[in-house]
Amino acid sequence: MPSPHPPPSGTRQRTERIPKHQQSYKKRRKSRRGGRPLLSFADLESRKNARLAKRRWKEPGEEEEEEEEEDEETSDATPRPRRHGTSLLEQLPIELIEKVFLYALDTNMCRASPYLAAAVSSERIYRTLIRLAFWDGGSSSSSSPGKATSSPLQNADVRNWLEKTLQPADYGMRLDDAERVHLQTTILRCKWCTKARLEAQLPTLMHMAIQRHWFGAGITMSDPADQASLDRFLTRNEDSKLYEGVLSSPQSSSLNDDNDDDNTYYMSIIPLVSVSINCAEKNIRQVHRVLNLRVFPDHLLRGSRTTGFSDETINLLETFRRAYGFDGTGHDVSLSRDVLQQGIRNALATQNARALTTLLKIDEFFMRRRLETSSSSSSSFSAASSTEYYVLPTEHFVAAVKLQPALNAIDLFKLLLRCNAESVPPDSAEVTQWAMDLSEGYQGSEHVGFGRWLLDFMVELPRHIDGARQRPSEEALFYYGAVNLQSRAGRRFIDEVCAGAPGEWQQTWIQKVSFDISKTWLVPIVDIQE
Repeated sequence: MPSPHPPPSGTRQRTERIPKHQQSYKKRRKSRRGGRPLLSFADLESRKNARLAKRRWKEPGEEEEEEEEEDEETSDATPRPRRHGTSLLEQLPIELIEKVFLYALDTNMCRASPYLAAAVSSERIYRTLIRLAFWDGGSSSSSSPGKATSSPLQNADVRNWLEKTLQPADYGMRLDDAERVHLQTTILRCKWCTKARLEAQLPTLMHMAIQRHWFGAGITMSDPADQASLDRFLTRNEDSKLYEGVLSSPQSSSLNDDNDDDNTYYMSIIPLVSVSINCAEKNIRQVHRVLNLRVFPDHLLRGSRTTGFSDETINLLETFRRAYGFDGTGHDVSLSRDVLQQGIRNALATQNARALTTLLKIDEFFMRRRLETSSSSSSSFSAASSTEYYVLPTEHFVAAVKLQPALNAIDLFKLLLRCNAESVPPDSAEVTQWAMDLSEGYQGSEHVGFGRWLLDFMVELPRHIDGARQRPSEEALFYYGAVNLQSRAGRRFIDEVCAGAPGEWQQTWIQKVSFDISKTWLVPIVDIQE
């Protein structure tokens, strides 16, 4: 049917086409419901200024009535600033903020506000946290069961000195084992807790141990020359020696069991490591560690995934090993063995022999000691393994034989052997082929003896592996790094593998450190100032 209103003559009828995206937009606009129109930024700003002007003339009781209305109107605008700009905690003096932080010992307080973080980010707070975390004025490791391990303070001057040294923290603050583990774990994870800052506090921590357990126990030095020598030692002008003293107040000291004490006490110091107090007549020996270590942090054991282990990281791990000592049970230190095995794999991948040696020593010492003392001591930390004997993952040996160049692979494989030879996989195709290549001289004639020895050892291993794991000190090929010369495999190893330097393999490697912090005593350590 023709249109009732035809277009004028001479014109062409045009049909307007709407793009599809505009058609859907129009449909959406039609479906929207009505409501309050959106305000422009200028309107929002004018309303805000009007409210502020009205608030200046408002009565005190009228503010609460319009709070809900203000919240609704400003929901799409910028957040309203706080009335006073800071919280009540932030308005406290910095000295009080430091006190609150040291009593709480919670780093989340720093994350709550940039102002709070700045208030507690100072060198005096850093050094106080290190001293609180690693100094324990009431514990020691004693070789005399039943003897008192610490004495009450007998000298008011010593208490005043300790209080001043721990400021701004209070001397009365006492951390239990769980709190100490948490604090050490927390600060060692912080970027400001560097090796330099830790080393800078070691002289003060050692001085605190001397003051607390020598002079604080009521011991006086009758010889003025000894006192002068100790003063020179504390000022880093003299190396350590044996110091002699007697109890000035024996009736109130826990070092004395009776009222008369004419015995002589001796103090020997390993700089930056330990302070030992001995009395032969009373069979007293107290060892006070400068660093009261309770945790090996994961990031140090794991190393960097890109760069591996730096010399600073290895030196810090060696410092911690030396600080803990080699006569403990291992139960009082928290470490993750899974993370430790990741670090060993990382050291193998980066072919870092020094890092691998340190990690293997930590693994063998703490895991073996926990197993050897598990019957007499209970531990809340993770056990060394689900089994009852010490063992290394076999994957480490397989990873070592795949390394190039072959000389590095041989050296790293020998380190794994020295840690636990019974963990070598006797049925591994990769290790067997690698040993055959060595025995046939493909990697040099100097390694032929090692290849032949390894093939014979892998054949004999299944027959004596149970005895070696149940009685490691008698039947294992290596025990704490020392070769067992009572076994035929051990004698052959000395004769055929390390004929050039047999003495090194016959000594335990646990007490040997690649970085000895005590050797730096006469080398000045720069103290980090505020």
